[in-house]
Amino acid sequence: MKLRNTSLLLGVVALAACSDQTAPLASVPASGAPLHQAASGRGIQDAYIVVLNEGADPRSVAAVAGVSPSHVYTAALNGFAATLNAGQLNALRHNPAVAFVEQDQVVELATTQSSATWGIDRIDQRSLPLSGTYNYTATAGTIRAYVIDTGVRATHNEFRRSDGTTRAQNNYNATGDGKNYDCNGHGTHVAGT
Repeated sequence: MKLRNTSLLLGVVALAACSDQTAPLASVPASGAPLHQAASGRGIQDAYIVVLNEGADPRSVAAVAGVSPSHVYTAALNGFAATLNAGQLNALRHNPAVAFVEQDQVVELATTQSSATWGIDRIDQRSLPLSGTYNYTATAGTIRAYVIDTGVRATHNEFRRSDGTTRAQNNYNATGDGKNYDCNGHGTHVAGT
């Protein structure tokens, strides 16, 4: 029985090996892999992120097109970033290893967070009623931070102005020890952050 199963398995393997069927190659549309353009005014000229199909080697694909990657991705995706001329872009888009190409673009943090939680909303404005947003366009000279901790060492360099005075104030002592400064260091660290 064991010999019969082994013979059957070898026969199937032999038939598969003799087949003239080959695995299909990834096909590239005549127009090439998709090219995702950045939003108007946001694109970085000639800068692209090339995303490859699974298993493709970024450095090899780049080399075939004569490209020196400025960054090779190792975790977020399989691909690389590079500055490309029109010929290199065209060659990469027609390489079957390329899934798509995206123009690199400028991104920024939003300056206003909508639907901010009460705590976040409260720290960007001193007056009531709260606006329901968090706006962090203020500069360091106008920011007020409230630290409920072990205190703040107002003489720390992190809080010193260019004229030598301090930006930090100790206005309340919650420990009842009569010392209006940080005896532990933790509060100073938190305030500096």
